[in-house]
Amino acid sequence: MIFELDLFGNIYYMGKKKLKKSVVISIAVICATAASGVGYRVYALENKRKREAEKQRVISELECTLNGDGILEYGKETVDSLTLVTVSDYADDGQKITVTAAPVEIDGSVVGTQKVTYTLSTVDAYNDEVSKKFEKTIEVKDTQAPAISLSQDSVTLEYGSSFDPNSVVSSVQDPVDGDLEKVDQEPETPDVSGNGWYTV
Repeated sequence: MIFELDLFGNIYYMGKKKLKKSVVISIAVICATAASGVGYRVYALENKRKREAEKQRVISELECTLNGDGILEYGKETVDSLTLVTVSDYADDGQKITVTAAPVEIDGSVVGTQKVTYTLSTVDAYNDEVSKKFEKTIEVKDTQAPAISLSQDSVTLEYGSSFDPNSVVSSVQDPVDGDLEKVDQEPETPDVSGNGWYTV
């Protein structure tokens, strides 16, 4: 191909007038700009994909497990919720993991189940913040029966007389609540109008 350029910036191809030089340069600049824009867009999308993949990798490695079976013995004290779990670190440069709990404490004097939400927070390889939540159920149980002290193990009654089972109870002591005033008895006060042995 033979192109010629005159003093006025006109381009000729095989003797015929074509576009001005400035138009050709403008087209070239537009094409270059468009190509760089597409390149940046591709880079930005790839970078976003990599960051999301890294975030998901870190999330998958964050773990929070209960210490034991999640059952607490009934008591007067409150228990720090953070002492009830173990957090597994993820293996990237020993990044620090921050753990928070809501509620912060478990009331050991309330029998029943309580939900605790643990939030693990850290940063990934891109220094972006990553967090993951875990909900755990903690149960407070009263498994220790009160100690009943009797003044005597057996009672001999005359035929036809009445009997109050509480009359032989010296004390009822609960490990947590201390002295108890009332005694639950099974069965109810027996009918001792006949001969025989009765269990209270």
